[in-house]
Amino acid sequence: PISRDDVLPEAVLRLPPRRDSDRGKGGFAHRRARGGAGPVTLLDDGWCHATVFDGGSGVLKFELGEDLFGMESFEVKAPFEQEEYAVDVTLSAQWRELDLESRGVINQEDPGLKKYNVATKPDETSGQGDHVIKFDFSPTVSAWARYAYVRPLAPVHGQIGPDGVTFPEKVHAIGRLYLSSRSHAWPADLTDYDADAFVAFARRVRSDDRSMGLFAGGSGRVNGVFARVLTADGAPARFVEATVLPLKDDKLAQDMRKLETDLEAKGKRPPSCDTLPLESQNALRSAESEGDDAALKDAMDADTWGSLSKPEYRQRFARYGAWYNSHQRMDGDADGYLMAPHFTLEKDKSYVMYLWHTSRDDLKPDARIVIRGQGDATDLGLIRLPKE
Repeated sequence: PISRDDVLPEAVLRLPPRRDSDRGKGGFAHRRARGGAGPVTLLDDGWCHATVFDGGSGVLKFELGEDLFGMESFEVKAPFEQEEYAVDVTLSAQWRELDLESRGVINQEDPGLKKYNVATKPDETSGQGDHVIKFDFSPTVSAWARYAYVRPLAPVHGQIGPDGVTFPEKVHAIGRLYLSSRSHAWPADLTDYDADAFVAFARRVRSDDRSMGLFAGGSGRVNGVFARVLTADGAPARFVEATVLPLKDDKLAQDMRKLETDLEAKGKRPPSCDTLPLESQNALRSAESEGDDAALKDAMDADTWGSLSKPEYRQRFARYGAWYNSHQRMDGDADGYLMAPHFTLEKDKSYVMYLWHTSRDDLKPDARIVIRGQGDATDLGLIRLPKE
């Protein structure tokens, strides 16, 4: 049976109001992990978890591939009366061996590399052997990342280890190096997404195994905020959510959290902005960015306007949709890694990070820590959650 611990929990933090410009220019091929057109989550041990509607219609189709599984595809059709469906497949040797080596250990026979680098090994054709290029990854990025690829002409895939990235052929002038913790999961070009839209993008593409891919410049520098979160017992804290805000803004955030907590107890807390029509979300963001109180009042429903008793609360709601900074939020993966390439923290400036792990209430974070920004790349290392 499916382990419920392996299924992505429902998101805790709210998304910010979206703007028309937040839609992004790029596409993405991952199936959605929560809701949307393809609510399928890939799990460990060959399981998939799919969200369906009781009594709904439709078909779940799984594309497999004859060469890997002995069948091209199989389908599960409505009314989806069973909790579990099983199909017998014939696993190829390539699939069985894929991704089994320990993280950080180079395995030149890794099918994850051979699958993408179709040509035979360089030493079999040219006698040159493998090529290792050193990069300056931060410790957390180094621990998280295992695979890389570059695109000088055609993509060349490599494997990340303690000595650098091993490629099967010589790679010239690396302008952009893509990193991933899965040999078969590569990101869209993240520069195609407005930073404010990244949080919605990251939620759409989350899957059980890893959160996202990263990219580095030719020097190997990966910008963003990175950490690994452990429980009080030292185990990886699975699927942590976190948000970061300047320390100077924390009092306002705490005051608004108290107000939202009181409103929640009365059943009057403003709704999550992602439940509003896009036109309403866009109006909120536009009014907030222009500092237009009259437009903000028009964009906000009367109950929300009245319940948020101070102008700064209304501005914060229009910007973030909640008391915390929902733009600078981070979605953790199954191994406790928080990888956020969509924002940076000013060097030597103090910030507050709120984290949610067991709490399923965005008004009740599990932890609050004060951190210091490190500039383009802030690596927080290991964060251990307090005992409950």
